[in-house]
Amino acid sequence: MKIEEDSLIYAKLYFDNNEVFNIIVEEREPIARVFTQGGNSFYIDTDLNIIPLSDLFSAHLPVFTGFPFDHRQLSKNDSLLLGEIVRRVRRQHAARAGGQKGR
Repeated sequence: MKIEEDSLIYAKLYFDNNEVFNIIVEEREPIARVFTQGGNSFYIDTDLNIIPLSDLFSAHLPVFTGFPFDHRQLSKNDSLLLGEIVRRVRRQHAARAGGQKGR
């Protein structure tokens, strides 16, 4: 598989001023799956990046339905709504982690 085909991996390749070849690879970790009102769905990560679904990967994550827009370019209101989803997922993770400490 080529890196550019995998939406869960972000890679940046470049030569710096000293002609040294640099490779930066980051794995995107989806935190929620979002279903739109139009019937499409996608994953999001904590940086609000939209991650398309993959035939090779299926994550077991919280699901949010009824997202109003299907387009790839998010408006400010779209970003605010996705930001609220991220905050809810983080609170849920924090609550679970807090409950397991007492066990």
